[in-house]
Amino acid sequence: MDNNRLLGYILIAIGVLALLASLGAGASWLWVAVAGAGFLLAYARQKLYGLLVVGGILAGAALGILLSVTWWGSSAFLLSLAAGLLLVDRVEPKAVRWPLYAAAVLAALGLLVWLFERNILTSWWFALLLIVAGAALLLRGRRESGWVSVSPPAATVPSAPKHVVEPTAPHAQHAPPGDQVVTITPPEEAVTEPELPLTSEQQARLERLTAWRKATAARDGISAYVVLPNATLSELARANPSSLDELAKIKGIGPVKLERYGSELLSVLAGTATS
Repeated sequence: MDNNRLLGYILIAIGVLALLASLGAGASWLWVAVAGAGFLLAYARQKLYGLLVVGGILAGAALGILLSVTWWGSSAFLLSLAAGLLLVDRVEPKAVRWPLYAAAVLAALGLLVWLFERNILTSWWFALLLIVAGAALLLRGRRESGWVSVSPPAATVPSAPKHVVEPTAPHAQHAPPGDQVVTITPPEEAVTEPELPLTSEQQARLERLTAWRKATAARDGISAYVVLPNATLSELARANPSSLDELAKIKGIGPVKLERYGSELLSVLAGTATS
């Protein structure tokens, strides 16, 4: 999903929040929760990442409004938004995990607001706790860096000479008596079989898979490699799985992609997919 679409979804979420908050202050959290549930339900049916983002933000906002009105204070809104973004990252993680970073920032801000609201930062026991923690870190660093004893290296005693004889050496049978003969066996070299070229049927399947990936990436607004990498397409064309169980054994297809693209991939591999 590009930046313009992501910004559009975020603006829609903020606009819905502002609109629902103006309808009623007492039950505003309920309206926000209903809107968030609607977006999450739409995501479950269509598997569009933007719907998940908006639904997660609205769900976190609804919980934050409810908790801030009751007993948690204004810090609960920031912490609940962080929980909503964390939900987005857990349901569908991306290569750039921006919801996780945003959730960490909001959680840190919410914790600071909570400390200010409870007057903890200005209390004497909190200051004393910081001093004790800092002193403990200093003492630990001094113990690890300054009080390390180094033992002298042990003296090495030269061993008796040994005659190393190759198994095919002609003088192996004439080693001096009393000396130990050590035979060195050369290691076996690992033999890697070259990958066979694709057959005509496998090449046709690979072309259908490549065209399907391009259309799917354009439909979902994501990059083609995010849908499936080239190595996975090549393995699919070679293995030609015919069921979801066989499809799950292909490297690069996890539970999320199996649920989202499983039936489409089987249709493409079988040649029955419609454009």
